[in-house]
Formats: sequence, C-alpha cells, structure tokens
Amino acid sequence: EPLDLDLPGGRVRAWAAGLSTAEPRPLLVLMGGIVSTKESYAPPLAEADRLGMAGIVTEIPGVGENGVPYDAQSWRLLPDLLDAVADRADVRETYALALSFSGHLALRAAAADRRIRAVVTTGAPVADFFTDAAWFAGLPRITVDTLAHLTGTKAEELPGFLRGWALTDEVLSALDIPVAYGVSLRDEIIPPGETAHLRRHLRRLEVLEKDDVHGSPAHVEEVRLWTLLSVLRFRGVTGPLIDGLTAAIDAARRSGR
Repeated sequence: EPLDLDLPGGRVRAWAAGLSTAEPRPLLVLMGGIVSTKESYAPPLAEADRLGMAGIVTEIPGVGENGVPYDAQSWRLLPDLLDAVADRADVRETYALALSFSGHLALRAAAADRRIRAVVTTGAPVADFFTDAAWFAGLPRITVDTLAHLTGTKAEELPGFLRGWALTDEVLSALDIPVAYGVSLRDEIIPPGETAHLRRHLRRLEVLEKDDVHGSPAHVEEVRLWTLLSVLRFRGVTGPLIDGLTAAIDAARRSGR
C-alpha cells in the first residue's frame, strides 16, 4: 500500500506492507542508493509481510518521491520515519536493509537511534569516500554528476561539501548492534579501505566479499539471499527457513549466479 508521510525534512511517498495498529510487527526498512527507486524493492517488501514483519521501502533523500534534502543531516530520515509509523509497527525492533549510499545513512542513524537493531548493507560509503580527494577524483563521471544533482552542489565543489559526511571513529564505536556489510573487491565507487574502518570500530561485523564491481552485478542472487538471511539471523530466527536460505546461497555460489 502507498504510504504518504509529511516528515520534518519534507514529504515522502513510500510503499508499505504489514502495518497494523491492532498488531504492530517488527519493522524492516528498505532503501537503495543514489540511482535506485523504491519500486525495485517490491519483492523483498512482500517477503517481509510473509515473515511476520512490517515493511517500508523508500528512496534515499532526493531520489524519486523522497522530498527530504540530501545533505549531512539526511540520516534523520530514518528516526523521523520510525516516529511517523510508531502507532502501526513495533519500531523498537527495526532492521535496516539499506544498500549502497543509503547504508551510510543507516549506520549514522543507528548510532543515534537505539530502535534500529541491526543494519545490513552492501557497497556503502563510510569515511574514505568522503575524505580521500585522490579517490574522489577518479570516480565515474556519472556518479559525480548524480551526487551534484542530488545535493544541489557543483561537481567541482563536492569534495569540500562532502568531507563532513564521513562517519567518525566515535560514531562507528557507538554502534553496539550487528552489522552485515557486503563488499565488491573491484568496486570503482567505494574505496577499499571502508571495510577496515568498520573492522576497527564495530563490535559485531559480518562481511561478504565478492570479486566484482560496485553492486556485485555478477552475484545478484547470492547477495540478495545473503542480505535477507542476515536480517533474519540478526532477529534470532532459526530453523528450516534459515537452513533453506543457507542452502540456496550455497547453490547460487556454486552456480556462479
């Protein structure tokens, strides 16, 4: 069902499943990156309902029908979203499946909002992306132009504009929740050092590495199943469902899909 919300940062249209005032469920929030529309996450939204969770899919600020500005405070989208649906979901048990650039927002939000119980992400910028000028200079032009468009900043001004967005050691150390982080070893957008930042400061980190470019397009099925499995495991789910997903991941890995 469509979900229209007037949040402090702006108006947001999302899609939702399983929201109920009578029987509020744990919440799964799904978000993509700077070129992802919420409609592409319809399948996992339906899965959330079948798994006994409420689900919401939205875009990163500035993309699609998300009217919140994309700036250093964009992470507040998540706490504001939880406040808005607190009467229809058990937001005290929220899980963020936030891929690519939205993973950066989810990690920052989780450090400030204890209602977020786990973050599952892939290819998310953490620190070096925002502070390593040499790396930024080598980014694909389409990535730079997209960020400039979303932030309303000139491309040549982006390195200075984004520098303060880096997740500091203090922010990362404040995360006492489980985090699953998917890494593409030949990522042309996310610097290779981001995983090291997480390893140094997070108390519970699980990493999936694939020899691929950004988004691991050659391993879509395996990564998709792994993200879902990570959410369920962090929720404490056990039994045949976990066994089945694990077997499906092994099969996808063997087939190279």
